[in-house]
Amino acid sequence: MDRNVALAALRNHPRFRPEFEKNFEYDPNSKSYKEKRRAYYSYAPITTSYMGPYQLQAVHQHEVAHVRAKHPDIETFKRTDVYDTARKFNREARKRPIDGRARSYLTVGPWLRLRLLKTSVHITRKGTAPQKAYAILAKHLLKQIEQAVKPRIVAPNFKGSKKNFLTIGTTETLTTATHNLLTQLLEKGLRRKQKHIIYRQTNSGGPLMEYAKNNEALY
Repeated sequence: MDRNVALAALRNHPRFRPEFEKNFEYDPNSKSYKEKRRAYYSYAPITTSYMGPYQLQAVHQHEVAHVRAKHPDIETFKRTDVYDTARKFNREARKRPIDGRARSYLTVGPWLRLRLLKTSVHITRKGTAPQKAYAILAKHLLKQIEQAVKPRIVAPNFKGSKKNFLTIGTTETLTTATHNLLTQLLEKGLRRKQKHIIYRQTNSGGPLMEYAKNNEALY
């Protein structure tokens, strides 16, 4: 009876097709169907050199087996492997303030690109941006700051393999910043080697997010 119920649940999946059934097997412990894991092999040559009066070269085949499922989202079996971890991360990405999926994008000419999330804006630079580009960005960001809760600007900072964040503008600085001061802060942050700064706030949305719904560039 349990086997029939599990089979019915598998067949009722929207993406299930009859030819998929041979790829699944019944698991009596969990009383559900899971996909058979098949190994996919790849080969890469490993070159080894031996130095002496003559240089000899030996080539060995390095075999790598990748075990993965073709349709992991169809199976009713609940796994705790890397596939489930990745899928869970992507599902929850919309709720996380910093690493969520982008709502929309904006640009300032070909130099500055804004990736807008719910409570943060990732700003990156490409090439040498003119002073006017930073002034345009500062003009729109000032409107965002006026309605923001705890706004701040940080920049990724790498020390070897360690990553931390360098504060470019604190909440106190941004809430009282003039257009010229904010322009200088943005230019200072984006002229760094990483060419990347992050504007953060505690609340969601704002004028910049609303502007991005109907526009693709800042002027």
